[in-house]
Amino acid sequence: MGGQNLKLMGKCKYCEVITSGNVCQTCRKYLKNGGEFHTPPEPGTVAVDSRGFYICHICGMAYMKLGEHVKLKHKMSINEYREKFGLMKKQQLTGKEYHKKMSEYMLDQLNSNDQYHYLHKHPELRCQGSRKNQKQSLQEIEQRRESQSQKSKIRWEKYRKGGNKNGGASN
Repeated sequence: MGGQNLKLMGKCKYCEVITSGNVCQTCRKYLKNGGEFHTPPEPGTVAVDSRGFYICHICGMAYMKLGEHVKLKHKMSINEYREKFGLMKKQQLTGKEYHKKMSEYMLDQLNSNDQYHYLHKHPELRCQGSRKNQKQSLQEIEQRRESQSQKSKIRWEKYRKGGNKNGGASN
């Protein structure tokens, strides 16, 4: 009975993976999500499809995160892929949308990390409880920062106008 199942198995017409039908599950999902099969780019070059996704040198599929595709589908590290196809180490292999999204995420993380450190220095502003209380606490932090900034500006102006020992005269 096992021999009969092997006769029903074939290769995917796109990626040549052994499958029970004409198209493997990965290729079927790729096509369903609007993917197109492209001619793989020449070694040493990178190609992007109409959606801004990078085209794989091995199978011709285009992905927003090509490195993830190469690792999962082709079982090779991104460094091996770069070496095999002559790509520079700094060559971007993620779509511009994804790159922008991750940049915004990192800025948000830096801002929240900054707020965390500020709360650590000012424990009286820390709050327990709901998100609403936390948002109010963060608003208080922003207000305090603005007032401190204004106070610093006022002190600086006083200093410039004559708050120093020379009566404001500069040498």
